[in-house]
Amino acid sequence: NSRRRHGCGGDCGDRCAGQKSTVRVAALKTLGDLHDRSLNPFFRERYEGDVSYLAEAEALRSMGKSGDSSSVAFLQSAGQAKSPNNLIRAAADEAVRMLTK
Repeated sequence: NSRRRHGCGGDCGDRCAGQKSTVRVAALKTLGDLHDRSLNPFFRERYEGDVSYLAEAEALRSMGKSGDSSSVAFLQSAGQAKSPNNLIRAAADEAVRMLTK
């Protein structure tokens, strides 16, 4: 995960995100609303490469919206990540529910 790369240990929360994270979150949500499974590699890349917990969470939710059940194992693994208020776990759980209903 990107937080490990920049050395904060995952405790920085939105301080690492900057003001532009809201734009990234909105873009990820819009793309997720397309329900296009071909975007899953992009969502995974954004999850793994963003420093904003909010953007990471939205990337996971967007994976759930895609309808690609092959992402379930990845989402379950991602749900183990530590984040403020268990934001990542909640998003991963929501995505898994979308894919397994």
